[in-house]
Amino acid sequence: MSTIGSLAVDTAVLSSLVTATHASNDGVSSSVAAAATDTAAAAPKRGVEVSISSLGLKKSAQSSTDNSDIEESGLPDQVQQTLKRIRELKQQLAEKMAELQALMSDQNMNPETKEAKAASLQIAIGMLSAGIMAANAALAKSVKDGTMTEAQGRQAAVLAMKG
Repeated sequence: MSTIGSLAVDTAVLSSLVTATHASNDGVSSSVAAAATDTAAAAPKRGVEVSISSLGLKKSAQSSTDNSDIEESGLPDQVQQTLKRIRELKQQLAEKMAELQALMSDQNMNPETKEAKAASLQIAIGMLSAGIMAANAALAKSVKDGTMTEAQGRQAAVLAMKG
């Protein structure tokens, strides 16, 4: 249980690091905005567009808001919270990966700006991945320390992989 409790601290640290990354992205965005203003007079350019199918949007909305399977699982509350956090982190990871992919396909962006934004996104992706690994390790430890039975551990593993 203390492992899961320390996980809450780890995810709080992770959240603050992601917030710091967002803040650095905002700084890069300001630089990009300034550069865009300078080049806008020369020639208007179109930014990268990312389109998501209606099925993708529906699935994304459903997976990010539908945790009823976790809530109905009968697993301990702390385990349920960890599973919900894993899903949240996976969603954020998917968003950052999509942002990085869109950034890399943008042929109109200044190479230095592109490199800075890519580095920032890669840091965020690494932190989110580390958070997911820590949460999964906490679930495994819950089985070892007796917080969950082996059957509950398998159920938690299935729920963690889902979504």
